Formats: sequence, structure tokens, C-alpha cells
Amino acid sequence: MPRALRRSRTPELELARYGAVRATVAAIPIVAGAGLLRGRPGLVGAAVGAGLVIGLFVVTGALLACVVRRSPAILPAVSLVGALLRMIAYGVLLTVLAGVDGIDRASTAVTTCLLLVVTLAYEVRFAATTPGFYWLHSPAPDGARAKERTQG
Repeated sequence: MPRALRRSRTPELELARYGAVRATVAAIPIVAGAGLLRGRPGLVGAAVGAGLVIGLFVVTGALLACVVRRSPAILPAVSLVGALLRMIAYGVLLTVLAGVDGIDRASTAVTTCLLLVVTLAYEVRFAATTPGFYWLHSPAPDGARAKERTQG
């Protein structure tokens, strides 16, 4: 439990950091496989897709950390809007990259989708196991024992 409590102090930055690490680890075999199956354009396309997902994930985490410092009450709404904007950004960038020579569109799209699944799975697990994530932190009243909010 101490690790979870430590993570709950800056959960947005922890989410961004470890989510990016997990996505990078997952991206290595995906990019290599795309290179083997589709050649150099597949390798480049997969690398672009991986960079896109990892980059936007880290930027989103950093922005959420800024929001929670300024106005924690709006964090869930900003997070939802941010996720929707990320999906739109992925679609727009994949469409723009479709006509670029030297980039395999299928490798880019498949890598993007696979890494989105990896980051989403990690995000869900992180939110479920981190006390205080998306919650307002309020001190316990004087003399009262602090309880987790999930306990009755």
C-alpha cells in the first residue's frame, strides 16, 4: 500500500511516465514486426504511430497535472475532453500521413491502435489501483481517523 499512497500524490505525472514506458516497451516488437512484414515503409510508419501515441499520452499527462494544481474539481471533465481530442488528433494525423511517401499507412494505423489499447489498459488499471486519482484530496477533520473513501 505505501507505493500506491506515494503514487497518489502526483498521479497524473506517474500515469504519464509509466504509461509511456509501457507503451515504449510494447512498441519495440510492434515496430520491429512492421519492419519485417512491410519493409522500410512499415518500420517508418510504425515508428511514427508509436511516437504519436506515446507523445500525446505524455503531453496529456503533463496537462492534467497542471489542471489538477490549478482547479482539481474540473479534472474529470478536462480528462474526458482531452481523451476525445486525442482521438480526433489521431484520426486527423493518420489521414494527413496517408499520402506521404515512405510511410506505410497500414503499419501506422495498426501500431496506433495497438498502442492505444496498451495505454488505455494501463490507464484503467492505474486509476483503479491509485487512491486519490481523480478525487479531491481533503484533510480529515481534527481527531478523526483518515479512511479511504471507498470504505463505509
